[in-house]
Parts: sequence; structure tokens; C-alpha cells
Amino acid sequence: MKKFLFILSTLSLFLLTSCRISLFFSSNEGINNKEKVEIENGSLYEFKDNLKNNGPLTTNAFPSIGSPKLLVIPISFDATKESSSYINDIKVAFSGTSEETGYYSVKEFYKESSYGKLNIEPVVLDEFYKPKFSKSYYEGYNTRLDTGSSILLKEALSYYDEKIDYSDYDYDNDGCIDAVWLIYNCSVSFSGDNDFWWAYQTSNLTDELYDNKRAYYYAFAGIDFMYDKKHVAYDPTNIKIDAHTYIHETGHLMGLDDYYDYDESRGLSDRGTYEADMMDSTFGDHGPISKLLLGWITPTVINADYKSSISSFAKTGEVFLITKDFYGTIYDSYYLLVLYDEYGINALDKPFAKDIFGQSGILIYEINAEKNLDSKGNANYNGGSYNTGFKYDNSDTQKKFVRMIPPLNSYILKSPLYKNGSFNEIDYFKVNVACDNLNQYSFTIEFI
Repeated sequence: MKKFLFILSTLSLFLLTSCRISLFFSSNEGINNKEKVEIENGSLYEFKDNLKNNGPLTTNAFPSIGSPKLLVIPISFDATKESSSYINDIKVAFSGTSEETGYYSVKEFYKESSYGKLNIEPVVLDEFYKPKFSKSYYEGYNTRLDTGSSILLKEALSYYDEKIDYSDYDYDNDGCIDAVWLIYNCSVSFSGDNDFWWAYQTSNLTDELYDNKRAYYYAFAGIDFMYDKKHVAYDPTNIKIDAHTYIHETGHLMGLDDYYDYDESRGLSDRGTYEADMMDSTFGDHGPISKLLLGWITPTVINADYKSSISSFAKTGEVFLITKDFYGTIYDSYYLLVLYDEYGINALDKPFAKDIFGQSGILIYEINAEKNLDSKGNANYNGGSYNTGFKYDNSDTQKKFVRMIPPLNSYILKSPLYKNGSFNEIDYFKVNVACDNLNQYSFTIEFI
């Protein structure tokens, strides 16, 4: 999904392209001085840094670990769509079972994707908030600090202030409501003729206090995404209530970027992750870099010749981090190696991604996750349409934040998956892959 929206910040006017738009203030996290960390080859390493703790431009993001509550406010611009059935469908999309959704709800997706480390507790209000003004007022609203959606956010939070204890929604006690979802009931602009009525995440640090809490991260999307069978990149046949879009945007609420090109003519034809990632084409599981950034997995570090069997990433979270020089930080360049198979989330989405889902094999990702900070430790922007605190991204920069590295014979296999006998020479190491049977893989890394 991509849309164009103008947002006016305290500093400048950004043209942002995405299902995600982010309005942030400058970071004061300090300069990222790296020091080499000595670690035994093949040892597990638990990173102390992640997006929530010290990610670039992710201050006050939604918690990625624990049981935070997620406030969901239905917004009504269409009186014909105010029935309890729509409210119930929103509740199913955020908290329902796989039987109710035909896929996953937001809650169930993140419970499985995080290996049980994130148990979101969505709270969907039982009524539609009715805005003070007409649709046109909000879609055309831009001031120095606010947009139409931020005005809606503040209106709704003020309206429910006497009915809701917002301190219940600050799981990490950082002084901000963890996140708010606004779900509107008027038509989504699938045709692209009105960028406001789409799905996106953004943030606006309010001056107003709600039970001594400020609002910051929020997401905005229409109910039409639950029912759309026409504008999706996956097979919706068996889906009853579709939560794919809400799942993707909730990833943004935790600080994750998009992993697809906004202008594919400038980027790689494989889009970096071959569409096989929730932050790429809005289907499939989260990939290893996202789970590393969210604090869900502990990698095994390889910095010399190494041989090992490997378990399903979807089942166990096992991941190997390959680097010539290890600095003990997520915010660096390295390679991640995992075993992909059609399990869980991948099994449901397996027919849809190009040349990956429905198969098994080893995936190798090139990661360029350096922060984009100036000499004072403040966040720089990449200068494109995408607003991120990373030096590289998959949306604007030619060098990718995350990119699958296919085997040498991928032009025959037409897949980035390493199968039996697959080989490649990548930067400072060689990789060989062996498959004993259907899903029993091993690999050998030789440093060169």
C-alpha cells in the first residue's frame, strides 16, 4: 500500500509516501560509538538494545514485550454503518480466534509471531465516536502541528476522558498512552483519489493530558479493510474478517519500517524481501530483523568457520548472525540466516509470496541497520519520501535496510531459498547448504 500525504511538523514540511507516516521530534539518544565485542564463535548473544529501548525515532512506541492494552476507538462518519455488528467485527479483527477470522486477529498474530513474548490486550470501545465536524473538515485539515487524524484523536480521547482511565494504557510507564487505533466507517480510498482515507501509522505528542498521560503513537484505518476481497495481494477466499492491514500497521506502532519500494523503478526488482514479510506486502510472518529489533529472538553469532544443523525459524526463533566484526549492537551491518518453512503464519499465507511460500529452505538476509544520526546524536532523515531514523531503508535508498541474498543458482530455482547443494560466496564468507530430508537442513560457513 502506498499513499501520499502532506504533514506539517515543527521543523519542515515532509512529503511522506507509505501506509506508514511518522511525525517525530528529534532524537537525543547520543552518538552510536561502536566498540568491538569479543564473543566465542557459535555463542548465543542477547542484545540489550532494541527499538523500544533505544531505537531511532521510536521513543514512546508501543511495547513489543509483555501484555500491553491497545485502545481501539471506532469513528463514525456514516450513520448507516454504526450497528453493533461492525463493532463486533472490529473486536474479532483485533482479538478473535482463527476460526472467527479465517486467518489471525491482531492479538493472535502477535502472540504467535513473538513466540508468546507479546500478548496484546485490545480494548475495542462498544460505540462509535461521532466527530464534531464533517469528513471534509478533517481530510483538509493541516496546521503547524496537527492533521485531521490527530484532531480526531484528541477529540475522541477528550470525549471518553471521564469514561476511560488512560493510565491503564501506559504499560511501560513512560508517561504516554502506548498506542491508539482509530477505525473509521466511511469508504476507504482504494482508488487513490483521496489519500486521507487510507491506512497509516503516525505520531503526534499532545500537550493535552488524559489521566496525566499524553497521546503519541496512533494508527488510522477504515473498516473496509476487514471485508476487501479485491485490492489485496493474497487469496482472501477463506478469510471472514481480514486483519492483515491492522497487523501491518501495528508493526509500525512498535517502530518497524516498511520493507518495500515506494518507487520500484529505483529499487531492486525483488523488493528486498520478495514480498515474504508482514512489513513488505502485508502478509506472511515478521522476518528475523523485525523480530530481532522487537526483542523476540536471541541470535547465535558466527564470526569464524562454522557448521550446524538448523531448526525452523517460525517454530523456534533460531537465527544465526554472521559478521566479520561483532560490535554487540543491533544497529550495524551483518547477515542473518534462518530456516524458512510453511508453518503457522507462513502456512496460511503460503500461496501468495513470490517463489517462497509453500517451500522450505534456508534464507540469508543482508542487514544494514545503522542509525542515521548527526554529530550531536540527533536523527537525520534520508531526504526521500520516507521518514525513518535508519541510514538505509527499503523504500527510498538504493542500498537496502534488509535484503534476501539468493544462491548463485537462483536464476534456475527462481527463489532466494537455499536448497540442497546451494552455494554462494557473500562478501567475507562462503555458505554451503545440505538437506538430509524434507525439512532437515544444515549449513557450513567458511570465512574468506
